[in-house]
Amino acid sequence: MVRQPGYLGLSSIETQLMANSSQTVQNAWRDGASVIFDRSSFDFGERCIWTNQSADRVQTIDFVEKTVNWRVTFMRGIRPDPANRCSVALPIDETWSVDQKFAKRIVARKILMFAVPALVGGIALAAFAIATDDSPRGTVGPLVPLSLALVVPGIIGTIAGLAWPHLEETSGAKFVVPVEAVTDQFVCVGDAHPQFRESLPLWDRPSIHPNHTTFIAAMIKGAPIFLLLAAFAGLLIYFGFGPKTR
Repeated sequence: MVRQPGYLGLSSIETQLMANSSQTVQNAWRDGASVIFDRSSFDFGERCIWTNQSADRVQTIDFVEKTVNWRVTFMRGIRPDPANRCSVALPIDETWSVDQKFAKRIVARKILMFAVPALVGGIALAAFAIATDDSPRGTVGPLVPLSLALVVPGIIGTIAGLAWPHLEETSGAKFVVPVEAVTDQFVCVGDAHPQFRESLPLWDRPSIHPNHTTFIAAMIKGAPIFLLLAAFAGLLIYFGFGPKTR
């Protein structure tokens, strides 16, 4: 692989000297199957964390936490907190960049696999419903709402699938990487190259993995609120539309 002169802002001679020197990684650790590095003081020694190969260039990577913390409030119901994220300039190997583009296209293809059949099926069902409709004027048969239930998601999914490879903050997007944890000081990457990971010292500090509340746990925690709201709505419906006593 041909290296470009001036990598990291250095001259071609300095770049060659660095390429020939030992690639020492500093301020990075392994924690189980993850790699933790200090956002402000790490040094990967010109190695790509994902391929363990010599890097071709420096690229700003947007790291976003995979897990989302859900919370329940009485006024706003159940909602997710904004995901922790940060941007860090890392040395990367061009082959990893190609893999990222491929991953982006795979996600788009999966969306289209469901959206296009739904759209085509909905249109066909609507055409069949119109051709065989014998309902009275001003009414529609049961097939029309069903066709709309397929066409509308089909249109949305088709647009999303076609646009997915061109969006910056989508799953599988180039240079947007979901990670295990993002803090003010550290980033925890779960898909680092095994050889890169095993070359690092062990992480001996408290875990930085977030203790987020999942959606199911938030639903269970908020069950009393939901039941109270449902009971209140039931009373309103009963006294508003229930049987009237004379």
